[in-house]
Amino acid sequence: MASSARKIFFVAPAVFGVVAATLSIALVVHTLIDANGWKRRDRLRGELSALQGHNLAAEAELLALGEEVEALTHCRAAQEHAARHELGWVGGANELVIQFDPPR
Repeated sequence: MASSARKIFFVAPAVFGVVAATLSIALVVHTLIDANGWKRRDRLRGELSALQGHNLAAEAELLALGEEVEALTHCRAAQEHAARHELGWVGGANELVIQFDPPR
């Protein structure tokens, strides 16, 4: 009885390998034979490439925004620049921005 259990144990990986290889070959053949299979594959690869490009651009923008937040949080010159040039709160070069910290 132990002998037959060992045979099944050793045969099962071989059967699994044959089934997996057969399915893989069937999928490749289907892609090659199907009229839209290869076209769809190329279209999906193009979409993937475009999406990866968008992701890279979004990551770069996220990094730049994080650096800007860090500068606006800790750098007085960046805060003053933003108040003067981006927000238009201060009119001329002779005016000064003063930040009051809340009482503790």
